[in-house]
Amino acid sequence: MSLFTDTRKQMDALEADIVTIRRQIEDGSSADLLDLPKRVEAMCANITALAAQDAKALATDMSRLVGLMDALTKDVTTQYTRIKSAFERLQQRAANDPNSAD
Repeated sequence: MSLFTDTRKQMDALEADIVTIRRQIEDGSSADLLDLPKRVEAMCANITALAAQDAKALATDMSRLVGLMDALTKDVTTQYTRIKSAFERLQQRAANDPNSAD
């Protein structure tokens, strides 16, 4: 298989996984993001190793992936903010509860 084909497959798999992760976050489920940075780095390394013409052929797909990653970042930030707020409310409730143990 060629580097171009491998890279396109990496991009397709990454796109599908990001869509799945976004759905999991939207559903309030946990999502595993641990290998995402390594996969993006490997894909970017492959793109930079491609001939200029091949890399240009992936520009639209790459742009779409960047948009999906930006959306994922917003989703994760929103979820984090919601969880943090819920935790702070629980802490406040516990602090105001005369029956809670110290």
